[in-house]
Amino acid sequence: TYDRSYFWSYIYVFTLTMPNAVMCYHTYGQEARYNANSFNLFPRSPARDFGIIMMSLHQAVAFGLFAGPLFHMWEKLTHIHDKPFLVRAFARLPLCGFMLFLAVAFPFFGAINAILGALTTSFGTYIIPCVGYNLAFDSVEGMVKKPFVDLAWIRRMNWAIAAFVIMGGVGFGGYTSIKNFVRQLDQFDYFAECYQC
Repeated sequence: TYDRSYFWSYIYVFTLTMPNAVMCYHTYGQEARYNANSFNLFPRSPARDFGIIMMSLHQAVAFGLFAGPLFHMWEKLTHIHDKPFLVRAFARLPLCGFMLFLAVAFPFFGAINAILGALTTSFGTYIIPCVGYNLAFDSVEGMVKKPFVDLAWIRRMNWAIAAFVIMGGVGFGGYTSIKNFVRQLDQFDYFAECYQC
């Protein structure tokens, strides 16, 4: 169910992803700012290798999740959406090949993605839900489930999170990602043999 999964995804972000990112930027500072792959900064160790394996698994799962809608549209377009899974899986290979081609052709997408993340993901993930909640619920009367804590406290927390993300994510994050993008412009090349080596 959506409300539980959304809650646990936020717990995941605030207990695993966010502290890791903060510690990495705190430890490596300017080096992390100009290095697209933070694993290059970490000393060789079994922990780093385990992190690389886990990140690779994460990327594989994320690819499946984000490419899923494309797969369904592709299957509808090719009229195989009602065929057995094995047929559909093999039919997805040309689409995967095209996505791989785009990834090799545009290796600098990370710099573009950083700008999009700062300017759009911040709004979609944090600002709009927090502000929307505060605008929709000014009292507990219209709620299906009553909150465990005082609504006024939740509303203050939402305003604080929205303000923090506007300043930090959109403001500082947008400025830094645009500055980094401009700094990397001379390195951008289609089908680069060695991008940021």
